[in-house]
Amino acid sequence: MSVRVEERDDVACVIAEGMFTGGTETIQLQATLADLIDDPRRRKVLLNLTGTRLMLSVAIGALVAANARAREREILFYVCGVRPALKKVFDTFQIGAHVLTSFDSCDEAFEALRRA
Repeated sequence: MSVRVEERDDVACVIAEGMFTGGTETIQLQATLADLIDDPRRRKVLLNLTGTRLMLSVAIGALVAANARAREREILFYVCGVRPALKKVFDTFQIGAHVLTSFDSCDEAFEALRRA
């Protein structure tokens, strides 16, 4: 499991890899997103889930909370690389496209943020 941030132009790309089951890995993801979203200089955050194999309800709740906080702060928060199995979990919790702005391609998401 790892959570790291890469800066690309004015976009903070959070790369989450592994399984997020509600333990320290989920706390790390939640803290990383909160730090970026609460940074007054930050306007764009991209969460790359290409390497995420599993995400349980606690971790999904952390994403929904991060998205809500980003909207409050008028920060663009996009998700990319959601694997089909994880997409099914998102659909089960009804947090698909109507809650999170999600792209299949991370390059496409990055370009959309860069242009915004």
